[in-house]
Amino acid sequence: MTKLSIFLWLADSVTGLSTLFTIGGVIGVIVLTVVFCVAMEDEWDFRDIKWFFIITVPLTLLSILLAIFIPTKKTLYMIAGVEMTNTIMETEDFKKVKSYLGDTGIQMLDDIKSIIHKEAIDAINSTKETK
Repeated sequence: MTKLSIFLWLADSVTGLSTLFTIGGVIGVIVLTVVFCVAMEDEWDFRDIKWFFIITVPLTLLSILLAIFIPTKKTLYMIAGVEMTNTIMETEDFKKVKSYLGDTGIQMLDDIKSIIHKEAIDAINSTKETK
């Protein structure tokens, strides 16, 4: 497998991780709320359950943060596209083709590269807005 193949496989796997962390964060918030409400109602001594909160609160926050910061599959595909475009444009074969194309061809290739970069930035921004 090439590096790109591994990256694309990981991109597909990340979607499941994000969902898992989201579910973990939601469950953590629900458990914390229920335990806190029951403790207040039954007048529990918080010293008895402090370790529960010391462990659960950081795990819940970590789970929520990981769910927020894991990029979507579309964003990872865009990153792969940008990286592959940059890699291809640095090869010797591409430089030979570029010399045959002339100014019009080079401008066309730069336009294509700009479109790919713009789409990647738009995908990242739309991902941030949906989360």
